Amino acid sequence: MRISTITFLIILISFFNGCSSANNPVNPADPMPDAFISESETGQSNIGVLGAYSLVLDPVALTYEMTPIRKTTIGESFIVDGTSFFTIFPCPNCFRINGIASYPDAIRIDMNIRHPFQAGVITLPPSGANRLDLDIFDLAAVIQPVGPAAQFFPTLNETIQSSSCVYAEGYTKELQNVISLNDALPYFLVVSDYDTGISTFNKFAMGDALQFQAYFVPTTLVLYFNIYLTFGYGASATFWQRLTPKYYNPEFNRKAAWRVAANSMGNWVDNDSTTTVDVRIDIYDWQQTATVCADPANFATAPSDQVYSDSTVWGVSVEIPALYGGYFFRGTADSGTGAPNDPLTFLFQIANENLAPAGEYTGLVLVTDARNVAIAPALDRDCIISSPDGKFLGKYELPQGEYETYQTFTAMVNIH
Repeated sequence: MRISTITFLIILISFFNGCSSANNPVNPADPMPDAFISESETGQSNIGVLGAYSLVLDPVALTYEMTPIRKTTIGESFIVDGTSFFTIFPCPNCFRINGIASYPDAIRIDMNIRHPFQAGVITLPPSGANRLDLDIFDLAAVIQPVGPAAQFFPTLNETIQSSSCVYAEGYTKELQNVISLNDALPYFLVVSDYDTGISTFNKFAMGDALQFQAYFVPTTLVLYFNIYLTFGYGASATFWQRLTPKYYNPEFNRKAAWRVAANSMGNWVDNDSTTTVDVRIDIYDWQQTATVCADPANFATAPSDQVYSDSTVWGVSVEIPALYGGYFFRGTADSGTGAPNDPLTFLFQIANENLAPAGEYTGLVLVTDARNVAIAPALDRDCIISSPDGKFLGKYELPQGEYETYQTFTAMVNIH
């Protein structure tokens, strides 16, 4: 039996277009047959979109309006292995805003989310509804501001939507081909093992229900956003294994770093072009210490903690246009393993070589992964999959030439 290992991005917007007033997903009148689920694809890893919404936020009145939206750029209906069950059991009330609060440094929105499936019962036979193989990982809310211009960083040639959110776990371009936008967008993780330091691979299991927060820059203007719920997923079981799945973590997680923190450890001075200030970068990456499978052709038989291909951090770049005319690069961390309780730490010593005047400036961090995106889609891995008719699959190159995570930080220059 051929074991295919495909990484893909599935747009599951129709997942939220059903009607339900109860806590359980609605059973469709004509369920999709299991014939659409290939039992030859055990062990593949994917990136998916669980839903998309438009958000109107009034920070003065502390009111909001959130509406499900559909995107047709890649397709309408996506039936690919186990993820089809996220779409054919719609759950419109699985994601909602629970509250809003205003603080001097941020506007906080509390969001509630629950998994559309309850965990299966091991003593009953497997079925389309009775299963344990739909746990997802790295579930995140990607925020697309509507209206504000992105900030351009010339030497890294990157545009970042950095003016609308604060405290983001990072910025990503993974939706570039979906929303036809080249900007890196901020995201907030629903499950972040950074909070506890204990690794669960940011697991959001069947039956889970959680509250998380997104933070926006304080303003008196009405704000407009699109929100995309993205996640990592893998086809971890055939039909008869649905109650005993095998999750290949960290292969089923995001390949790029899942969290990046950046901070300057001091302030610069406007008339000093030689004294350096440390910029500290902490990087959390599931694949950093993982063993690469010795036989990728038979990856489905590998230990579940191995990865198909090397996906360590390849390098970190830092640009502060106001302070320096280029960018800084390092390929080796000063310390750490990349784990939730021991991040990779990079220290950059940067001076105000441009003699930038006193003020507050934005710096950019670019974390580049070693995973080879060029293998898609010829080798049936690491590509975007579209199935508009639910039967035939189309393969697309990933939007960027490499797996990347971005982060921004504030560079403060004082008067001498």
